[in-house]
Amino acid sequence: MAWSLDDIWSEARLTLSDPRLGARRILALNLPMAARWTAVGAISAISAVLFHVALRLLPTDGADPVSTFAGSPLFTALLQGFIIVAGAAGIFLMGRIRGGRGSFPDALILFCWLQALMLVLQVLQILAFILVPLLGDIASLAIVVVFFWLLTSFTMELHGFTSRLAVLAGIVLVFFGVAFVLSVILLMFGLGPEMGP
Repeated sequence: MAWSLDDIWSEARLTLSDPRLGARRILALNLPMAARWTAVGAISAISAVLFHVALRLLPTDGADPVSTFAGSPLFTALLQGFIIVAGAAGIFLMGRIRGGRGSFPDALILFCWLQALMLVLQVLQILAFILVPLLGDIASLAIVVVFFWLLTSFTMELHGFTSRLAVLAGIVLVFFGVAFVLSVILLMFGLGPEMGP
């Protein structure tokens, strides 16, 4: 089924107002695996473009950790793709260990949908930084809250869990694990933070 921009906007509003219903509607599409991997690639590419546009509009100090990813849009896209796949694998495995019913393909498409929603919010965040920097800082905090709220709801729907607190705790552990693996990979490529004065 082809979605128009109106359809996507309608689904996005529905998901933000009722995340579990939004997740059910995305899963009900029953997309083939090829379409799910295409979504990973598309969202990774769009995210990389948005990241580099933001760097041009909102330049950061060269010592800022964010600048580590600024060298190549291709590297940024590959990194974003890794984060999507690792995040989806993490919530899939975490849920199955705890007796959940979800599958990796469903975790993958839900994580893609989550990232798509975050891209919309990040555009609004960039505009906020340009217009009112203080408002941009508030928007940054709000985006983090919305991200974990949506991911917790998506994970509950994916696995059939009922305890939001337990799911949130599991997600935090997953993110620590993904962050550790990512830091090791960056160090292997010599992209970690410099040590010393």
